[in-house]
Amino acid sequence: MAPLPDADPPPARRVDPRVVHTRQVVIDAVADLLSTDGLAQLTMDAIAARSGVARSTIYRHWPDRVELMVDVFESVSSVADPLDPCGPLHADLRATGDSLARGLTEHRWGLILSCLVGTAGHDDEIHRALNTFGRARRAESAEIFSRAMERGEIGSDIDPVCEAERFAGPFFLRRLVTADTLDADFVEAQVRATCRALGAPYEHPPAV
Repeated sequence: MAPLPDADPPPARRVDPRVVHTRQVVIDAVADLLSTDGLAQLTMDAIAARSGVARSTIYRHWPDRVELMVDVFESVSSVADPLDPCGPLHADLRATGDSLARGLTEHRWGLILSCLVGTAGHDDEIHRALNTFGRARRAESAEIFSRAMERGEIGSDIDPVCEAERFAGPFFLRRLVTADTLDADFVEAQVRATCRALGAPYEHPPAV
């Protein structure tokens, strides 16, 4: 008996554009509230009033605050410059540092992060949301070091995630604790120090 032909895969489920619009309206409302009023004023009533979306609809899309916060972080951070690590390491780190510095000081996600990070220590939901968001971002940054390992620029025994955290940590320290500037000189100092610590080639940025 001849085998039956493979069945065609089911068609992809079409996403209702009204649902997409509603979710984005709520996300934008939450981002606006966090940017202007802070976390203390972020209530479901305030979100419903700012967005014009009913509380019941908001709860249907986001059963808990963690899921909503993660989506807000993802949305506001999407304005950051996309990373495409292609080497050499010092150039990738420079692009990453420039993007991170701009994001923390000029984009809305930096302001929102400043608003929430102090709350994460005593608010489990915010802590989980930041942790979920942070894991994804660390994985992206770690790719820079993984590719440098593949190119032979750095040793094969390093931990890419740890190196990504070590590179980014001073940026967040300056933005969230010391309030020092995140200027081009600071970014370049971080690039140079990281390359030297890992034994990677370093070149000064091209003159503008």
